[in-house]
Amino acid sequence: MSRERKRRQGVFLAVCLADGNDTGETIQMKLYSTLCKEAEAEQLMYVAASFVEGIFLMFLYDFIRAFRMKVKHGRVWILIEDWLFWLLAAFFVFPMIFTLNHGLLRSFFVIALTLGVFLYRTLVKTHVQRAIYGFFRLIFRPYVWIFKKIKGIRKKHLKS
Repeated sequence: MSRERKRRQGVFLAVCLADGNDTGETIQMKLYSTLCKEAEAEQLMYVAASFVEGIFLMFLYDFIRAFRMKVKHGRVWILIEDWLFWLLAAFFVFPMIFTLNHGLLRSFFVIALTLGVFLYRTLVKTHVQRAIYGFFRLIFRPYVWIFKKIKGIRKKHLKS
């Protein structure tokens, strides 16, 4: 929100909050109280979004982990996947920081993000991983079946 818009909003709030009997000081106190409540609500939204972001990032990494279990690949591919994950994480985290807190990195953001990661890992990780593994098993089943058929046909032709 721009400064000019915030100023106009403050003037509007002061006019709306003013009773006929209010003095200038009373209006200022009401305005300050209202603006503080809005700021607290914004910070609370920032903490909640940070917490959810931590859960989402761990969920995303579980997909990468499950993919690694199903499709074997070497260190170079693991390095590339990790780089892509952190790049994607940056594309999710940094815009949230800039939109919800005007680019200010607060300690409670780091704490909430870490708490989201920790709670995800301790409470729901195993259940989600089972579901993701089942999902990948369902997706890869036709490919494995085709690969086994092709491998069996190649063995028959090599023996003869």
